[in-house]
Amino acid sequence: MLNGDSRIGPRIAWMGRSCVSSSTIDRKHQRSVLDVALMHLWSLATTKLQVLVLLCEVEQDRAALEHGLATVLDEN
Repeated sequence: MLNGDSRIGPRIAWMGRSCVSSSTIDRKHQRSVLDVALMHLWSLATTKLQVLVLLCEVEQDRAALEHGLATVLDEN
């Protein structure tokens, strides 16, 4: 977890376990949930580096991480 706001890590980590990592959710829904989580992370973080660190804490699926990060960066 980051040394900054201690509320961010647990909230996002919970989101990752309950929504994104659930085996009952199909892959397309996982992507949309991840995209929402990424937009939330972007609004919380003040730098791209903070976003990358938070994403690395939350998402273990590298392909989903790269897809979501590319989506966020393309929108800015």
